[in-house]
Amino acid sequence: MLFNRYKKSKVVYSLDRGYSYPTSIFSEPYLYNKNTYGCPAVQIANNRLYAVNAPLDVKWIYNPVSGLMETEFTGSNTAGQLGQDIFNFINVTKQEVYGVLTLQCIVPYILFTDTKDIEISLLPGTDLKMDNCTFVPGSFNIYSWNRMLNFAVEVTDKKKQASFEWSVDKPFMLLYFNRPVDVEYKLMTDEMWAMCREVKNITKLRNNTTKVYNTVIKRRPKKLL
Repeated sequence: MLFNRYKKSKVVYSLDRGYSYPTSIFSEPYLYNKNTYGCPAVQIANNRLYAVNAPLDVKWIYNPVSGLMETEFTGSNTAGQLGQDIFNFINVTKQEVYGVLTLQCIVPYILFTDTKDIEISLLPGTDLKMDNCTFVPGSFNIYSWNRMLNFAVEVTDKKKQASFEWSVDKPFMLLYFNRPVDVEYKLMTDEMWAMCREVKNITKLRNNTTKVYNTVIKRRPKKLL
């Protein structure tokens, strides 16, 4: 089959219950491409690609001398009163594995669906500015694994400063689904939160998390939404 004409599936997004800052600052994912051009290839992609706008005008900077992350507020949309609390607002971690240095931002979006084979891929936003780093794409199944989204870049030269910059109301990240979907907001229920707790911070405790996958699936209700 040249084109997979799947029916649209329902996907909802919610925001992490443990988040202590105003969640309204995180905007709704929206269809990136609403092109009505008649090409079948374009139409197939229309309901698969969503954009997520940045919550702040901020430049994230890796300082190779101190080995620490720094920030600059780059626009009038950001109040600039967060100071070091910026790292509580967005959890930024630095990780080096086998000589590869990555900078990771955990954003509180969590996606849910009752369609078993829906997979999401995280891609760089069209307005993401990067210097001495490249975006690290990632994919996972949102039926069985309900976690916050992980924005990550790989530092190209660890001896030099690296940075990436977000701009309010401009896409810093794209969400690509393997099927056409409708994405809408849903206030997180107790059952949804229970599934988040099954995997929340699990990588801090265990390597090879695929070994706990069957446990998570067994505890998931057949109908979550």
